[in-house]
Amino acid sequence: MPTPFHHSADGFFRTGDIGEQTPDGRLRVIDRKKNLFKLAQGEFVAPSYVENVLLQAEFVDQIYVYGDALHSHVVRNTMLNSLVFSALRLIKKKKKR
Repeated sequence: MPTPFHHSADGFFRTGDIGEQTPDGRLRVIDRKKNLFKLAQGEFVAPSYVENVLLQAEFVDQIYVYGDALHSHVVRNTMLNSLVFSALRLIKKKKKR
């Protein structure tokens, strides 16, 4: 739940991301303000490093790494590319036969 800490004095919501406004008025996130976060046991993690290493896999299109000071682990959300989904569908069809 957002607290007053999450808002700036002029009412903007602080996410730690850097964005730009597109010509059609949308907000696009282009960078992070701070590229480290601290886990519960005091370990610092650079999510951009983890993301860049995992993006080298040819079947990954997008990846997002998240962590906070309340947990001792990170979470990643991975978007596989369409070729992987096509291959999985073919495998599933062959297993049904």
